Amino acid sequence: MLKILSELGDKLYVPGNALLEFEVTPRSRGRSLVQVRKALVSLEKIFMIIVFAKYTLGIDTLLLHLELMEEYKLGYFDSLIASSAMSIDYAVVSDEKVFDSARELKRVLIN
Repeated sequence: MLKILSELGDKLYVPGNALLEFEVTPRSRGRSLVQVRKALVSLEKIFMIIVFAKYTLGIDTLLLHLELMEEYKLGYFDSLIASSAMSIDYAVVSDEKVFDSARELKRVLIN
């Protein structure tokens, strides 16, 4: 993972909704607030090493997210990530094949 992050460098955008998912999903799976906080602090340290531009969530992103959920049957967070990617450069860094269903996206493999 660190290899792909360093290769993409300043070309990588981290949508706010991806960070939200990074917090919400572990909590929904029983992780404590302390565990989630430690994970977020670790992520922040990685972000400080590699320069990232964070893209914020807007109404246009949410509207596209709803369209993607309907058209491609993407899940809630997957469609948020896809809509954020489509508002920037159409690239998603992920090993999840679900993003292949949205033909407009280019999936960049982690491995």
